[in-house]
Amino acid sequence: MIFYVIFALLMMFFSKTRVASLFVILFCFSLLSGLLVGVNFGFDSGDSIEVLFICLMLAPFYLTLNLFKGRGLSRTFIRKKTHSVYWFVALISAIFLFINLYVLYKSIGYYFSIGVTVGEYNNSGGAESFLTERVSPVLFGLISAASPLAYVSLGAHFIFLVRGEKLKAAVAFIGSLSIVVFSLLELARSGVVLYILIYFGLLLYVYDVLPFNQRASLIKIVSFFFLCLFSILIWVSFSRFDVYVYQGAGFISNPALYSIFHYLSQWLVNGVEIIKVFSVENIMFGSNFSYIPNRVLSAFGGEPADILARRLNAYGMYATKFNGMPAILLYDFGFLGALLYSWIFYALSYLIIKGSRRLEFKVFAFLMIFPMIAMFFQGVVYISGYLNVAIIYMMLVYLVSRIRVRIWN
Repeated sequence: MIFYVIFALLMMFFSKTRVASLFVILFCFSLLSGLLVGVNFGFDSGDSIEVLFICLMLAPFYLTLNLFKGRGLSRTFIRKKTHSVYWFVALISAIFLFINLYVLYKSIGYYFSIGVTVGEYNNSGGAESFLTERVSPVLFGLISAASPLAYVSLGAHFIFLVRGEKLKAAVAFIGSLSIVVFSLLELARSGVVLYILIYFGLLLYVYDVLPFNQRASLIKIVSFFFLCLFSILIWVSFSRFDVYVYQGAGFISNPALYSIFHYLSQWLVNGVEIIKVFSVENIMFGSNFSYIPNRVLSAFGGEPADILARRLNAYGMYATKFNGMPAILLYDFGFLGALLYSWIFYALSYLIIKGSRRLEFKVFAFLMIFPMIAMFFQGVVYISGYLNVAIIYMMLVYLVSRIRVRIWN
C-alpha cells in the first residue's frame, strides 16, 4: 500500500494539466474501491517488487498526460474548410447510431421478451452468438466496420463546440454515442466507462478554448447526460451480477454494488498475482496488439494467432479477468521490454502532440493516446479491434481534411 500512496502523492505534486489530474483521481478512486471491497493492500513482503514495477510502468503514461496542456490550444488554428469532412463523418455516425439502436432492440429486446436474463446473455459468454441469431451477419458486419467512426465524430463534436456551431456539435455528439451503444450490444460496461472517461478528458483538455458564454450551459447538459450514462452502467451491473456471490472482507455485501467497485480495483490483486508467476516462456511478443496484423494475415490466407489461447496458457485462471495494463505489457514484452515500451509510448506521444499546433490534430492525437492510459485498470484496450479501426479512421479523416485544405488553397 505504501508504494501506491507514495506514487499517488508524487503524481499529485507533479500534475501540470487537468487531464493528468483526472488520471490521479481515477487512480486514487481505484485504491478506494479496493478498500471498499476488501483488497488486502498489505501483500506479502515479497510482493513489494511487483507493486514497485506496476508504479514504474504507470509513471511514463501519467507523464504523457502532462503533455496535454489546454492553455496552449487556440481556436484560431481550426481550418474551417475542413469542416465539411468532419460534418460528413458526423452525419454518417449519427445514422449508424440509429442502426445500432435498431440492432440493440432487435436482439436484446427479443431475448428479454422470451425470458433470457442479462446474466445469461452476457455472463455465459454467448452475447455474440445471440446477436447473430437475430441479426443478419451482413448487417452486423456493417455496423462493426462503421461504428468506430464514432471516435471521429466525438473529435468533430469538440471541434464544432470550439467553433460555436451548436447544431453540428449536437449531431456529432449523437454520432459519437455508437461507442456506448455498440458496447451495450454485448452488455459490456467497458464502452460506457471508456466513453465517460474520454469525454471528460477531452472536455478538460479543450475547456479553455470553448466559447465563454457556452461553458455553463454545456456543463449542465453534459452533467445530465452522464447521469443517464451512470444509470445505464449501474443497471447493467445490477442485472449481470445480482446473482453472484462474493467472498470478501470489505464494507460492501451487495453483489451487484460490489461488482462496480470490484471492476475498478481487481487489477490491484490480479496484476500482482500474474506478475509473480511470470516467466520468459510465457512472453506473448505483443500479441495484445495483433488485431490488425491478424486480420491482414487472414485476408491473405494466413493463420492468425489465437490470442485467447495464448492468454489462457499464460494467465491461467486470470485470462478473462482485469489484470491491469502493467501486467499485460509485462507478458507482451518482458520486464525490460515493458519498461522500454512505456517510455517509447511517452516519446512517440511527445512527438505526436508537438507535431502540429492545429486543434484538430491535437484532438485526434488525444483520442488515439488517451484511451489506453485511461483504462489502465483493465488492460491494453488496443486488443479490441474497435479502437484499432477507429485510429485508422481518425488518421484517414485527418489526412483527407488536410488534402482538402491544400486543394482549396
